Amino acid sequence: MINMVKDMKYIKKITSKQLLYIITLIILIAIPLTKLLGFYLQKYNVIDSYNVLNTQYILYFTIPFQVYLYLKNIKVSNNKSHIIDLIIMILIIATLTSSITALNPTYAFFGNQFRYEGFFIILGYYLLMLNWKTYGDESDIKKLVKVILIITIVHCIYGLLQEYTNFSFILRYTSNKEMISGIAFNPNFLGSLLVTSLGLTTSIFLTNDKYKKTMLFLTILFTLSLINTNSTGPLLTLFIILVLLPIYLLILKKLSIKKYVILFLTIIITIISTITINSKLFKIKTCELCDTYQKIVKVESKEENLTKVETPTIKEEPKPESTLPSEIPVQNQDLNGKYDVTNGRLEIWEKAFAIIKKYPLTGIGYDNFYIAYHEGKFYKIGFEIDENGNQKPVKLYFHIVDNPHNVYLHVLVATGLLGFIPYMLLLLIAFIICLKKKNIVLTTAFVAYSIQAFVNINVIQIVPIYFIIFGLILSQSKELTK
Repeated sequence: MINMVKDMKYIKKITSKQLLYIITLIILIAIPLTKLLGFYLQKYNVIDSYNVLNTQYILYFTIPFQVYLYLKNIKVSNNKSHIIDLIIMILIIATLTSSITALNPTYAFFGNQFRYEGFFIILGYYLLMLNWKTYGDESDIKKLVKVILIITIVHCIYGLLQEYTNFSFILRYTSNKEMISGIAFNPNFLGSLLVTSLGLTTSIFLTNDKYKKTMLFLTILFTLSLINTNSTGPLLTLFIILVLLPIYLLILKKLSIKKYVILFLTIIITIISTITINSKLFKIKTCELCDTYQKIVKVESKEENLTKVETPTIKEEPKPESTLPSEIPVQNQDLNGKYDVTNGRLEIWEKAFAIIKKYPLTGIGYDNFYIAYHEGKFYKIGFEIDENGNQKPVKLYFHIVDNPHNVYLHVLVATGLLGFIPYMLLLLIAFIICLKKKNIVLTTAFVAYSIQAFVNINVIQIVPIYFIIFGLILSQSKELTK
């Protein structure tokens, strides 16, 4: 407590805006780098598991300072609370309530291992959004866009080293190099970041002549990296943005047909070139979206010739009881041999809605999804032959599904209607502000992340960027009420 008081006295020498920038940079830079360090220490047997370096503590550390910043603004400004502040407070209270009434309150507050997405992590996100809503202005938008783009470039460089080099010190998501992950540690997570940053680069290119060459180059770099993630949802989102963005600019009467054609052709050429070069030169299978299409066509064309389909036996791989997977390792192919485009998400979503019916008001709490989904059954008893030729019973662990892979559904399952309604209301307000303020850059990035969120999840390495953009959009509500 004494040290905290000393820290607060030191803070008084720093402006509120400077402190908020320090907090933001710590979250955006220290969290992924600490996780990366953990992976390296594990790789070289310095530690047993990268989880020893709990990156969530970095965000925990910022919470008192974020609370201090917000309360300081209230004291100094003597302004009445804005309706948006009230909604965010209701959302925080709803999340707290869902954590108290959760299936496992400990997990709901502090998170379970790997995700660590408990109440205090969510609180850190909401405070980050709330403070940038409170302190943000037009100059901050330009500065933070640059920060986000620089961070994305670092991810891309590491990702391309994963794809096109054989350096042993480069950590890879898969040994066959088909899915790069950068320092997001998962291709889908990197895809979330890339499509959000592509929202920034494409919109800046189309609306700002000063940075058009730089933005075109970054668009190529980010598209190249996005293709190499093999992440379908973010890639589809990019195509949706390429349709929605010119329509939006046309409505605002700011569309340059020439620049859009250049942008569109550049992206298409980058995609085709990447797939071709990877296939012909590096023998790497790229673009899951294209691969999905081929498998669907191939399977459906042969369906009429099938008279009987043998049902294969699916053997569960043993999983340690204390570990959770980094993604949902569901089957891509159903028992009849037909390719599943959704990677099992439809089945997961169906089960998620069943859970919502059981806990509609307050939800099950964050990081409790796998408990409700599997209903406490994480393994079955099987048999294996020991070295003496005798059978012995063993636990065969199922693939753990710990997230519905849909951000909105996840909020609904975790916090119930009490949390879901204010969350969606905030989204609606943000979109209305985007339309009124006509900030094309923030709008495009925000929409890009929001679209891919239908098939992806929030993670501590990436999602703070989204809440910063969220907060900057909400900050413009101050100008609308003047």
